[in-house]
Amino acid sequence: MNPLTQFKKMPILPLLIALALVVVAAAGAAGAAISDFNGDGHPDFVLQNGCKHKTAIWYLNNNVYTGSAPGPTLGFWFLVGAADFNRDGHPDYLSLDSGISPDTEIWYLSGRTLVGTAHGPSVPRVPSGWGWWGVGDFNGDGYPDYVLYNATTRQTAIWYLRNNVFISGAYGPTLPVGWSFDDSCDPWGYG
Repeated sequence: MNPLTQFKKMPILPLLIALALVVVAAAGAAGAAISDFNGDGHPDFVLQNGCKHKTAIWYLNNNVYTGSAPGPTLGFWFLVGAADFNRDGHPDYLSLDSGISPDTEIWYLSGRTLVGTAHGPSVPRVPSGWGWWGVGDFNGDGYPDYVLYNATTRQTAIWYLRNNVFISGAYGPTLPVGWSFDDSCDPWGYG
């Protein structure tokens, strides 16, 4: 599959916004996620202030901003993604410990209100060189799974979960040369 031909099938504004959010998240300064937080059938943005760790939910109707509301403050956690981990019909936050441990935590939400937390799987630990990239239901069981990425090898992996419990893992595709999930591009040649 040629990634360039796939982009032609996508509306350009949502694609540019999604790519901008991925670049911001990969830079480590702040997190971003996309999910429907107000139940109107349209994806909304979740933004995180990297310095204050506050989150804000931007409600959208297609590509039109319709309002915003504060979300929970994540303390020393960074936003990785949003998905409905406990299957209550509300998106939850997946966050990564900003300290030296690679632990994840799921922040259960009802709308924008924090109602509980649970640590994500800690065994097996993320191997050296690998990092968290996002979430999605890859095996169709109704539970979000973790996406991991190794920037050195361009290898992807999926950790299959049931809520916050690790079930199994599998390698995903290796990205082609010149493509990545992180912000490793140097278009101006500065090194």
